[in-house]
Amino acid sequence: MSIEVDKILDELPSFSPSVDKLLQALKQDFVDPKELETLLISCPVIAGRVLQISNSSFYGFSRQIDSLKEACVILGQHTLRSLIYTLAVLGNYRDGGERGDKLSYDAVWKHSLYSACVTRALASHHKLDSSNLFTTALFQHLGLIVLDNFDDSWLPQAIKTTSQGSHTLQDAVSEVSGLNYFEVSFKALEYWNFPTDVCRAVESIYDGSAGTDQQALNMGNVVADAFGYDIAPKASAMTLRAGVLDVMFTNEQQAHDILSEADSLFAQMAKDFLG
Repeated sequence: MSIEVDKILDELPSFSPSVDKLLQALKQDFVDPKELETLLISCPVIAGRVLQISNSSFYGFSRQIDSLKEACVILGQHTLRSLIYTLAVLGNYRDGGERGDKLSYDAVWKHSLYSACVTRALASHHKLDSSNLFTTALFQHLGLIVLDNFDDSWLPQAIKTTSQGSHTLQDAVSEVSGLNYFEVSFKALEYWNFPTDVCRAVESIYDGSAGTDQQALNMGNVVADAFGYDIAPKASAMTLRAGVLDVMFTNEQQAHDILSEADSLFAQMAKDFLG
């Protein structure tokens, strides 16, 4: 890891004591659901969101989940851990500026969430790991926000460069800061002890891997931009890789079904995750 990224990680915001205690407990291989319920109660905002999302279309349970303990049992510790980490990070990084020459954190999250919904729908149709790919897509652009917190002069320059149409956002940020922001994304997730498979998936974006998972993530970003959920005006998060469109959308009806599923999921998730 470069010294620049080390310095950035040193300035990451900490979680509140009650949230930190909950996350520390979730590092164990097994935590009794009753203990998790007690720890969740001490984090009322996260607890409310966990119960709300447990009953959303995202998980698709056939009956209403009425208690935190039941949510802990039904979701399972691995899924619950990813969900709580997601909510904790979202709670630390909201409302970071207006659109224009500043980075809007809400715009980053809306792009990431819509991209995640498209990626999840694609994963379901192609029999990939839809849950992990959703989390990966949601946090792939976290590095933008982390970099902006470290030095708020970089992103306005990068946004100006990419809005002129000559660079993707990734290339523009690299030119301005000397860093690949996807590297910052996965290093921040590692720093916060996110599940290993999510960290590795985000790392694969930084490494430029071209597997089916990465094709789904690439397509999710391109669709999010095309549908108006851009991170910054006229800024492309990614360019479409050769052959990805034909692999991900094999015919017009399948494309319609996948995008309809993504739209429906986003309508629910925007309320549940972003409030």
